[in-house]
Amino acid sequence: MRLIVREEYKWRCEDIIRVTRIINDMKIWFKQWKENRMLKDLVIEDLSDDTRTHKVFNSLDEACHQMDLSRPIWLEATIKDFKRGAKARFTRDAFVEEIDFDYLEIEVLEED
Repeated sequence: MRLIVREEYKWRCEDIIRVTRIINDMKIWFKQWKENRMLKDLVIEDLSDDTRTHKVFNSLDEACHQMDLSRPIWLEATIKDFKRGAKARFTRDAFVEEIDFDYLEIEVLEED
């Protein structure tokens, strides 16, 4: 995992204090598909210090909240696809409630 170091300078009592932070950034793209057409999409950026797994789960919760969806279930095939290529599809089988699209696709765009 690549870490970005961002330096900030603050003024205090006529002295410059350099503050260095390590940014651990992740962007995940969520897309709703129906009949090979994208209906909605959303990019969630997580700057927290959580683990990769927690970031994915938290981003999925946020995306489902913003898209007004129930949280999908991670089926074995979904987990396997996500581990292999940082991309997965949640089909109708993964949702408890009825959905009006074919599947929700999740893809990690950027991971630092």
